[in-house]
Formats: sequence, C-alpha cells, structure tokens
Amino acid sequence: MSRAVIKYLFLKGNTQTQIKDELDVVNRDSALSFTTVKFWAAEFKNGRISLEDGERLGRPKTATADDSIAKIHQVVLYLTLCWRSLGAINQSLGPDYLL
Repeated sequence: MSRAVIKYLFLKGNTQTQIKDELDVVNRDSALSFTTVKFWAAEFKNGRISLEDGERLGRPKTATADDSIAKIHQVVLYLTLCWRSLGAINQSLGPDYLL
C-alpha cells in the first residue's frame, strides 16, 4: 500500500521529502523510513511501473514441490528396506557374522 502512495505522490510531482512528510502525517508511528521512500521514488523516476517485488535469485524460502516430496519419500522407503534386509541377514548369520 505504501508503494502505491509513494508512486501516486511522486507522479503528482512531490519531492522525496514531501512524500516522506505526507506518509509521516498519515501513518505516524508506522511510516516508512526516508531511505525506503528515496529508493522507491528513484525506482519510479527510472521508469519502474510495478509495485511488486522483483524475482530474486537463489532457492525459494520454502521448497515443497510435489516431485521433490515424492523423491524424498522414495529414498526413505528404499533406505528402510535396506536396513530391514541387513537386519534379516544379520539374524540369519548369527552373532559371529554381524554386518
């Protein structure tokens, strides 16, 4: 919401200081910092249209893709079967041949 207000006031011709003062009057305790106002005013001055955050590089905050979950589930099942097989082999060989 604040970005939209900054954009609106910027397009009206307000300076960064005027925008900050206006936000302070309206929001009082929760107003944005001057640095943030300055950043977004510069973005709009440089032709930015969108109010949304841009894409970021790297891994997303949460990775819950269904295919990843399915692969992990398969690995866990495979490891469980391996441990059970080793346990059965150890039992059949007896205590002298523990793996």
